[in-house]
Amino acid sequence: MGFTTRCCYLLAKIADLARKCDAERIGEDSSVCDSWTPSAQVAEQAARLKKEVEESMKQDPVPCKHIHKAGDVKKWDKREMVATNSAYHWAALVQLYRRILGRRSEDADVQEAVENIIVCLLRIRPGGTAESCLLFPMFTAGCDTQSEDHRVLILNRFTSAEKHGMTQVCPSPSPLFPYIMVVSCTVIALVPYFFIAPNGIFLGT
Repeated sequence: MGFTTRCCYLLAKIADLARKCDAERIGEDSSVCDSWTPSAQVAEQAARLKKEVEESMKQDPVPCKHIHKAGDVKKWDKREMVATNSAYHWAALVQLYRRILGRRSEDADVQEAVENIIVCLLRIRPGGTAESCLLFPMFTAGCDTQSEDHRVLILNRFTSAEKHGMTQVCPSPSPLFPYIMVVSCTVIALVPYFFIAPNGIFLGT
């Protein structure tokens, strides 16, 4: 998929801790506690995870064994693989900041990570194989970007990926929630992000 197995492992760890924090931060009536802060123990875990993600980001991605066996290595552009790997790491940090540390969308660290996801996205060709692997980072950036231009860019790339055989995202009947993500991997659940982006407005209408 373009990102390292180490990244996948870290995403799973972040997802597990995020779900526990969501259980505290989001009430049974789906209301979000804006004053929620993580415990000292959780904050310490988050700091360790952040360091691990930053270290992992420095590792070059390597094509999976099944890609080698299928003879598809030449189809994967090295620069796009690096961009995809970086995008997933930055998305992991957004999840960590927002769902584990409870930071607001406009937080400087959150926005730095979002901006870097956009930079990675711009390094990947529209309609290419790598684009369809970027759904999770694109969705993550779309939820928290403060730029309308970036929302339009991301929505256009979702549309592009949809035209080239994308099956992980399908159109939604709601005009306020233009796409529903149906990712089969176990990294991050979609549902909590509905609460992060009230009314489902994350990519524009």
